[in-house]
Amino acid sequence: MLNIKSGSGSGTDAKNVAAEVIALIKQDEIKLVIYFASLKYDFYQVSKIFNDNFPDIDVIGCSTAGEIGPLGFTEGSISAMSIAADDN
Repeated sequence: MLNIKSGSGSGTDAKNVAAEVIALIKQDEIKLVIYFASLKYDFYQVSKIFNDNFPDIDVIGCSTAGEIGPLGFTEGSISAMSIAADDN
């Protein structure tokens, strides 16, 4: 069965925002993580945070001029989703 969790957050500190979003999308059996980060955040830092938190999972990231997340269109945020499957 496929399960998708999504989350988004905003603030001034990329580390705190990324941690908040990662907490929202964590689940068992994650196969893929996709995130979209505002240009206001250091993309290298955000990428490192996501990859460090999901070391054995494929992570795809993109910088954006606007993000779409669970609350609709936002600006100056990080939005992400995790896709999990039990492989049955």
